Amino acid sequence: MSVCLFDFEELIADMLGISDDDRNDDESIVEERFFDKFNIEFVDGYEFACQLMKRTPAVSSVLSGELVQGFANKNGDVLLMKDGSSFVEE
Repeated sequence: MSVCLFDFEELIADMLGISDDDRNDDESIVEERFFDKFNIEFVDGYEFACQLMKRTPAVSSVLSGELVQGFANKNGDVLLMKDGSSFVEE
């Protein structure tokens, strides 16, 4: 899976309502609020999300036309955490 940790951070920040300004002021705010909300270490949450992503439906990327799987923002119009390589059979 070729998903970077920053994509997961973007997803969690969107989910928890953490602004870019908040993140610029406090680099650990996303990890701390994630732990406070879910009682899960950030990296463990990332690993779990990567496994869950394999269960999401494939959609066609508007920009590249490539099939990708991922998690959308609150509005459902942007994939914040996505991967196009998860179609490899295990």
